[in-house]
Amino acid sequence: MQDFVCRAVPAAEVGLPADADFNTYVLECPCGQDTWSVEGTWFEGRSCFVGPLFAVCTSCGWRHRLIDLSRDGYDASIGDGIDEGASSEDTWACPRCGLNAGQVAASLGYQYDEESGERASRHDLFDAFILTHLCTKDEARVEIAVFECA
Repeated sequence: MQDFVCRAVPAAEVGLPADADFNTYVLECPCGQDTWSVEGTWFEGRSCFVGPLFAVCTSCGWRHRLIDLSRDGYDASIGDGIDEGASSEDTWACPRCGLNAGQVAASLGYQYDEESGERASRHDLFDAFILTHLCTKDEARVEIAVFECA
């Protein structure tokens, strides 16, 4: 997510529990806008979106990869990336209002030993990824994708 402008927000702002150990960011485009459509691969066998996922700016059309489990996250960092075996490309639409554009937030979870206070030393060693749609129509928070990356 290095090419996005990432604005840190509390996890609770996107509907995660307040005590969730996630770094959460609302994504903004370098053009200054923060409204996106999300494209990905729909996996019929699991009835969900799988990676890679892309965000497309609704203002300037900039398209960039959000996550690809074969390249991103803890498993990919240690050479054990996941190939989901996808079935078709699609654009995500909110199941509540039908819109396919809105703000999106990425939440990255990190595994660490709480007793020792150990934290992940590299930002790309996240073990969980949640992509949340922040609807501009009714302010609903809807999870687009939830990936375990370790």
